[in-house]
Formats: sequence, structure tokens, C-alpha cells
Amino acid sequence: MAMMRASNCSYTGSQDGKVNHDERQKLWAQCVREGLEAWAMRPHRSESIYRLAHWCRIKGLHQQAWGFIQLGRYIAHPHNDKLFVEPHAYADGWWDEISIIAYYIRHLVPEAEQEGIRALEKLLLRRYGGNIETSGGRRRDMARTNRRFYPFPTLYKRPTLLH
Repeated sequence: MAMMRASNCSYTGSQDGKVNHDERQKLWAQCVREGLEAWAMRPHRSESIYRLAHWCRIKGLHQQAWGFIQLGRYIAHPHNDKLFVEPHAYADGWWDEISIIAYYIRHLVPEAEQEGIRALEKLLLRRYGGNIETSGGRRRDMARTNRRFYPFPTLYKRPTLLH
């Protein structure tokens, strides 16, 4: 139940559309608390931690997002659980978040830039088979945009992979 209520973390104001900073801060604290409670109830599931990392990134809380990434990225897919499993929270979702967050915290966490590069390489090679030109949609555009922020080795400067 905590995980279901935490899905309302995108709420930005009151019913009349006016943004109330104190209300927004209280709701955010509640979302984090409930997301962590959901994870504590099912520590072998990464959906709630993934959502917290994603929401922190959206809110610009990059250090907190990195912390949640470290908590959840190695949780294996729960093969014994069948209900409400979000495959993205066990596969490419973490690589998406790492490829973005690592850029913002690279000056605070020495290994972050290399992890960001590795995450982006995994996304490019896994999703696109080495050629992002032949794939479509938002994922291709996001991978193409994100790779501009990292110094790729010469090997990865082939036009079919990066342009």
C-alpha cells in the first residue's frame, strides 16, 4: 500500500492549482518515507527504490538519486514474484538513471563519470546493437543526447554508434 500512495509524488500543488511550498515539501518527505517503507517490506524488489531514484533525478536531487541507485541497482529480477513486477526497474531503467545522474555528480563521486560512460555504453550496445540510427523513439534520442556529455574512447566515435 505504501508503494501505491508513493506514486502520487508528482503532485505539485493544491486542488486549485496554486503551488504551496510547505505542502509540497511535506508530500515529498512522505513519498520518500513511504517508498523506503515499501522497499523495507520487500527488500528483494527494486521498484520503489527505482522510483525514488527517478523522482530525485526529476527534482534535481542528484546526490540522493545516486544513493538510491546504489541501493537498488543490483537487486535481481524477482522470479518468484509475479504481481506488479516492473521489468524496467530490473533492466535498462537503472542504466538510464545512472547515465544521467553520473554526469551531475561526477565532481563529487570520483567513479561516477566512468559509471555513467559504462551505463551509456550498455544502453547503446544492448538496445541498439551498436547502431542507434536504426532504432527509433525517445530512447534513441535520450541515448544520443546523453552521450554528448561524456568523453567516449575513440573506439566509440564511429558514426554508426554515436551519431
